Amino acid sequence: ISLRRRSQICCRRGPQLFVTTFMVAIILRVSSSKDVQYGDVHNRRYISQEPRQLQDYIPNPGPPATCNFEMTTFQVDGFTQGDGIVFAMKSQDSDDNGVKITSFGFNVPTAKSQTVDFKVYVLKQEGYYADPTRDSLNQGVAYDYRGTSQIDKWEEISKGTIKNNDLIAGDTNGNAPDFYEIPFNMFNAVQIPPNGGVRSFYISTNLLYTDPTLDTADINDQQLLIGYNDPNVPKLLTGEGASGFSDTKFMYKTREFVGKFFYETECATEAPSISMSPSTSEPTSSPSLSPSTSLIPTKTSMPPTQP
Repeated sequence: ISLRRRSQICCRRGPQLFVTTFMVAIILRVSSSKDVQYGDVHNRRYISQEPRQLQDYIPNPGPPATCNFEMTTFQVDGFTQGDGIVFAMKSQDSDDNGVKITSFGFNVPTAKSQTVDFKVYVLKQEGYYADPTRDSLNQGVAYDYRGTSQIDKWEEISKGTIKNNDLIAGDTNGNAPDFYEIPFNMFNAVQIPPNGGVRSFYISTNLLYTDPTLDTADINDQQLLIGYNDPNVPKLLTGEGASGFSDTKFMYKTREFVGKFFYETECATEAPSISMSPSTSEPTSSPSLSPSTSLIPTKTSMPPTQP
């Protein structure tokens, strides 16, 4: 073949070879993509690739689920039995959302031998139940909502009857069983306002509390708590023994609540650490109704006012 003929043949084959090579590449590419799409784990090219970001394809699940966390009081002194307690709770100054209280638990030794009635009230307006500045008779100087004559200023948020078989092992006084936790569906949750907001509570029943004056604590001093290391956990403040919610103010003595409170928070992806720190930083027949420290989401709807 002449040199010119060879040149013409090569020129024709060049584009043909290029097209053939390009078609083979497309076939290989399609084959590889098909393996990845259907998850062929026997294909080495598939398993050697970076993991697929499947979470990118999951639809937005909506607002965060909520859980109920518990905080337990910490006492080093002896316990006193009394007829009710009134106290305030305060949100953290840095908490821009506030916090919702969903239940209380407390020691009721009397219920081991007889039926005990209880009621829980919240002061309808925000703030302390009495002016922290008191006169010589323990009367709040500017305002004072303690006493049966002022019960219309309070809203009943829970009530019920406690029997011996309602009690569980108490973890705040070492004796078992004398501890009662109000089921969530028997408690009308209360929102504490954000950024240092205050709400006041009154628990009317025969329960245990402590005398903090032995440690020079005073009314509205914050109590030590044991529980989750949550920067937004509300402060539990030292209160007063209610003495049957008497209208005689000098009957009230400085006392600290003994027991637990439960509050609503966004569920954590991992269990938070547990620590003992100041707050600055029915019964159990149905787990979904009984207070418990759990990361299981709970319903955010308000329980009925009446049990």
